[in-house]
Amino acid sequence: MGELRDRYINKQRDLSAIGYRPPFPRIIKIDICNTCNYACIFCPQAKQTSKIGSIDDILCRKIIDDAFKAGAREICLSSTGEPLLNKNLESYIALCKDIGYEYIFFNTNGFLLDEKRSLKILRGAWTA
Repeated sequence: MGELRDRYINKQRDLSAIGYRPPFPRIIKIDICNTCNYACIFCPQAKQTSKIGSIDDILCRKIIDDAFKAGAREICLSSTGEPLLNKNLESYIALCKDIGYEYIFFNTNGFLLDEKRSLKILRGAWTA
């Protein structure tokens, strides 16, 4: 195991010495809300130890914009929590679409998704 680790470290040093920088990821994931309205036994969300809540609005918008400028073209607006608990989800979707992201997605349990909210989300996705 040590030999493999050493080869990896040496390769990284060699790449760094020639100024190699890998391209920015095409797909990024932002955890806009790390809390959930359920406590599913199969989900690791309940075991997290980080501060619970939604991402700061200004920070999220900056990440969305900066990542696109750096080369991201697909964005996921969820990770450990329920994105529908974030009151700014629709505006983040609209921002992503306006900036030019090619694919915008999130994972949800759907419990908070009613017809009114669904239409707001779709409107945000179809603007631009």
